[in-house]
Amino acid sequence: MFNILEELPSHEATLFEYFFDAPKGYWISWKRLVPKYQHNPERKFYEILVPTIDTCRSDWLLQLCYRIKRPVLFVGESGTSKTATITSFLRKLNPDLNVIFKIIDNSVN
Repeated sequence: MFNILEELPSHEATLFEYFFDAPKGYWISWKRLVPKYQHNPERKFYEILVPTIDTCRSDWLLQLCYRIKRPVLFVGESGTSKTATITSFLRKLNPDLNVIFKIIDNSVN
């Protein structure tokens, strides 16, 4: 953890590897925010998302945009957990306050 007033963090390769905790006033490595994976045998395979630095970063961004009522668009290469991360986030929302519509485009050859 690094105090923003003293120095920018430099142990990781880039600043992108850190999260700035504004209320506490310091930088935290995303590595420290990745929760330990707890396997639930009741879950279907497609519902499993093992937390990584990237999924934590993406989930944080989704939470922020949801809280401030702003749209967000995830782009990237195939297989980078975009759909899995978003689906996992949506599953955690209160179903009494949110309706989820899944739109599938079958026109792609």
